Amino acid sequence: MVVQDDAELLFAGEKHAEQAIELLDRSGVRAIRLTAGWSQLAPDARADTKPKFDGTDPSAYQAEGWEPIDHAIREAREREMAVIVDIAFWAPVWATDGDATARPRRGIDAEDFAEFARAVARRYRDEVGTFTLWNEPNHPGFLLPQREGGRNLSPGVYRNMVAAAYPAVKDEAPESTVLVGGLAAHGRRDGIPPLEFLRDLACVDGRLRPVATGECADYRPLQGDGFAHHPYSTRTRPDQVERSASPDDVPIARIRRLIGTLDRLAATGRISPRLRQLYITEYAYESNPPDPGAPFNPERSARMMAFGEALAAREPRVRTFAQFIVRDLPGTEAGGQPVGARPDWQSGLLFADRRPKPLAFVLPAPLHAERVDSQFVRLWGRVRPGEGPRRVRIEASRDGRSWRALVDGLDPVAVKWGARGQARAAGAVADAPRSASLPARENELR
Repeated sequence: MVVQDDAELLFAGEKHAEQAIELLDRSGVRAIRLTAGWSQLAPDARADTKPKFDGTDPSAYQAEGWEPIDHAIREAREREMAVIVDIAFWAPVWATDGDATARPRRGIDAEDFAEFARAVARRYRDEVGTFTLWNEPNHPGFLLPQREGGRNLSPGVYRNMVAAAYPAVKDEAPESTVLVGGLAAHGRRDGIPPLEFLRDLACVDGRLRPVATGECADYRPLQGDGFAHHPYSTRTRPDQVERSASPDDVPIARIRRLIGTLDRLAATGRISPRLRQLYITEYAYESNPPDPGAPFNPERSARMMAFGEALAAREPRVRTFAQFIVRDLPGTEAGGQPVGARPDWQSGLLFADRRPKPLAFVLPAPLHAERVDSQFVRLWGRVRPGEGPRRVRIEASRDGRSWRALVDGLDPVAVKWGARGQARAAGAVADAPRSASLPARENELR
């Protein structure tokens, strides 16, 4: 389980960062994800012309920009938690095609990015085992241009960024895992659907046949140690696909399509075989309340997260699952619009005022139940806190008053139980937080 929340872990102050990491540690989360923001660290980031400095030297960057990252890494490592650092958004103006917007991301210079990537890897090679090259390059909020004149441009820009930055990171941290991709699940808002982006990235056509013209004339296999993806299914259950989704969108219900495409590209030598390993580094459900545009209430959104993780756990190639974020961002009302009424993000373990949401109680021990047929219900669960074999007891009730054990032991148990009780079993975890308390120690889960 990977949890990211730059707002809480990097920008809310050291006290709140420590509290958040302590909560994650008590919940059994073993990895956090942080962003090393290029534009926040670079010298003279708003200048049109690149200043004279050694871009590969971490000491040449803003010292105060490193401090919150250093602090979060230190707190995580003290608890033996792994750290993923995104070498990511946004770019200094001087490393773009003159993009002077608040979030410069148009036409990023690959060599400048590689210098920054080397600096990040050099600074954190002893504390960080995993780096990601950029974030959601198929989304216009993070990389431009996406398309122009009917042509997809962002895959070529990102291909050049990876080609320059991957060897730079590996030179400094040869034992590290370097992830590429980090793709958004959908191509909405003028972005490129992930499967289409991946095909262009690997210079193949719609039937995965090599393309050797234009910028693909000198194509070399894409390098990386794993492929990251963000398979959000924010408007539906995890096993369903939105009606508006394109065939190349990849929410978690279609994760096998992405795995299959990576397999075929690796088999034909278009990408490194290591990129067949899939890392889910973002996933979440917003809740209503606080967001009136979200489809699920806090209890059901917590159940959807357990459902999503159960689906991911069925795929041996998936190495990580994710929760985004720790605390709801406050957001602002937006004219009473029914969808996206709060334009920030409300998928946290905590409400904006730091009260725990049901997900805070579910995260340490998620449980998902689904009907297999008229006689059987399949249970999937995971206990995060602690190490080694742990005794698990799962109880069920038909009436909400009398409970009996379905599972009690160390090993998975196939349980025959009437389908009439399925709803009670599926809802038991969601109902539990009303009388539960956050785990104070690894052996105290209620």
